[in-house]
Amino acid sequence: MVKSAYWDTSSGLALYVPEAITAQTAAVALAENKALTSSVILEYEMTFALTAKEARNEIAVGAARFLGLKTQFLQ
Repeated sequence: MVKSAYWDTSSGLALYVPEAITAQTAAVALAENKALTSSVILEYEMTFALTAKEARNEIAVGAARFLGLKTQFLQ
C-alpha cells in the first residue's frame, strides 16, 4: 500500500484523459484517504499537455477548456 503519492503531470493527466496508466492511477487515487499532493504548477503543465494532445488530434479541440482547467493560457 502506498502511504502517500505525489501526483505529477503524467498521473494527473491519466485521471483526465485515457492513458496507458489510467486504470492503475485511478485505483491509487481512489485508495488515497486524503487530498492528492501535486506541484503548484500542475495545472499549467496539464494545460500544455492537453493542448499538445489537441494539436496531435488525440483529444477533441477545446477539451482542455472543457475539462475545467482555467489558466491564462486558455483564455
